[in-house]
Amino acid sequence: MKCIILSAGYGTRLYPLTLKNPKSLLKIKGKSILKRIIQKVEEVKEVNEIFITTNSKFKEVFSSWFKKNKDIFNKKLTLYKNLSKDDKKLTSPITDVVEILNKYFIKEDLLIIAGDNLFDFSLKEAMDFFKKYSKPVNVVFNLKNKKDASRFGVVKLKGNRVISFEEKPKNPRSNLISIGVYFFPKKYLRGIREFGKKSLPEMNIGHLIKHFFDTQEVYAFKTSGHFIDIGVPEDYERAKRVWKW
Repeated sequence: MKCIILSAGYGTRLYPLTLKNPKSLLKIKGKSILKRIIQKVEEVKEVNEIFITTNSKFKEVFSSWFKKNKDIFNKKLTLYKNLSKDDKKLTSPITDVVEILNKYFIKEDLLIIAGDNLFDFSLKEAMDFFKKYSKPVNVVFNLKNKKDASRFGVVKLKGNRVISFEEKPKNPRSNLISIGVYFFPKKYLRGIREFGKKSLPEMNIGHLIKHFFDTQEVYAFKTSGHFIDIGVPEDYERAKRVWKW
């Protein structure tokens, strides 16, 4: 299995914190968000390589981090740079995924993780769930306040099967949100490549999930524990106060 951590955004809602540093390298109690995510991925023995995406603006920052940190992890790390140079010319995360699949001739199962989220649940448990179904799996989290769900992809389920996915709806139909962790069996890579041909810059992996459940089965792994999306400065300050892992 290959893992792709999506870290090529510009984090404009976090300015000025992210004017010179990528969001995934912001630190929470002395440890970057990216390092915390990689440590979680290391729980999954099936993963043999982790790709980290970046854009051209933050290429040197990531390269410096990569040189200092690549040998402290148990998994092979590979840095992938897209051609985007500023937030006016964004590259879709789906395009980045497809470019990695093609450039590195990937033919294995795929784990995709957003590089700006903190979570403390076990990815090993999510992996076991994925192996049970051998279908695309979207990890979801139950928010206490449904109104807060409008910031996220909102999921409705029938049992463990996804029957609805809305991206940042004004009136959420559910408390269940997608937290940016996705598993795809290798037999779906062709479908990912095909969808990538028509992806727009504003599209994210949630659009890919919606594409698949429209025609095939997609399942959701409901996690417990804690989750914080570092989207705005208030999220970052809250994480620095309350995050324990």
